[in-house]
Amino acid sequence: MAEKRKYLIAHENAKSRKVIGAIVEIPADFTSEEFGALQEDYQRAHGEDKNENPTTWVRMIRIYEDQKTANGIYYEWELSGPGGAWYNLLWFPGVPQSEITIAAHEIRRNYDVVKLEKLHITKMVDCDLDKFYARRAMEIASAGWPY
Repeated sequence: MAEKRKYLIAHENAKSRKVIGAIVEIPADFTSEEFGALQEDYQRAHGEDKNENPTTWVRMIRIYEDQKTANGIYYEWELSGPGGAWYNLLWFPGVPQSEITIAAHEIRRNYDVVKLEKLHITKMVDCDLDKFYARRAMEIASAGWPY
């Protein structure tokens, strides 16, 4: 069986600022074209504004089991320069503000933080990859792509 990687797909509606998220396990050999198609598909399914550009704000955030605080808050990070890194706490529904505050203090205490943000996911939904693959197969077949 092919290795799978866990991702958070997050879509922020530009008007309401609500973030809708889903956790998916994606094969390690998923192509960049497939990532883009999944983002567009997800936005079409969960975007509140159907006229919105499909890739306006759909992020694919890799979830690493070793990137979570002692109280279980996942985070992502990226090197910002010689002064340290940018950190983004992934705030899932049902997690109280107090837990996010504890996680933020831990990150600041243990790392060189240039910037610390919080992505507050307001709603979690299912993302059926089987339906995605079925639609992609139909799109590819109808376009006559040589795959």
